[in-house]
Amino acid sequence: MEEIKAKQRSRDRNVKEGDRNTSYFQTIANQRKRKKRIEVLQGQEGEVTEIAEMIKIATHFYKNLFAFEDKLDIHLDSSFWKEDDKVTTEENGNLDAPLSKEEIKQAIFILMLMELQGQMVFPSSFIRNSRS
Repeated sequence: MEEIKAKQRSRDRNVKEGDRNTSYFQTIANQRKRKKRIEVLQGQEGEVTEIAEMIKIATHFYKNLFAFEDKLDIHLDSSFWKEDDKVTTEENGNLDAPLSKEEIKQAIFILMLMELQGQMVFPSSFIRNSRS
């Protein structure tokens, strides 16, 4: 109960004090800044503290993480899919067939209903632009 009261008091103080450049706000802002700051990154040659070097390490890491791989070495055994799970020739033809104008209108109508219910599936601009 004491912890809950302390948390509520701190929220009240945040609302009351706001960000009016008070010493309280400055202390909170500086604390948050120190907490989020990255001082050191571990590189291939050890710890790095220079910002430019840290940016290079981070850039290199994410470029490698999301790099294109020519050929993934993934092989599925022929027994991976059950016969009931496979798409039949007829189902494949239905999937490849172009949608009729009526099917497109029905899909847009359903999306609009979902949006009205607060279930955002696509951005509103997508639905508006696809009506024409």
